[in-house]
Amino acid sequence: MTNYFLPSIARDCPPLPDIKNGYYNFPSCADAQLSRTFGLKCSASCQPGYAASNAAVWQCGHDLSWTNNSTKTLGVGKLMRT
Repeated sequence: MTNYFLPSIARDCPPLPDIKNGYYNFPSCADAQLSRTFGLKCSASCQPGYAASNAAVWQCGHDLSWTNNSTKTLGVGKLMRT
């Protein structure tokens, strides 16, 4: 009998990058060990004294990518002091 191994298939959106001076509404949004399945909505909030520089809401889409592509700009700490 021949053994066949199927490749691993991604079932989650990738983790969102960490936010300097802010946090996500769910720990799973940025934690690589937790699940981020289709339909998950992640929003970011700022620590007191900071404001987001752009939209801070993402949703894991059918194609397992985030619907809001601003993760690269917000996710690297682009939070502005108010």
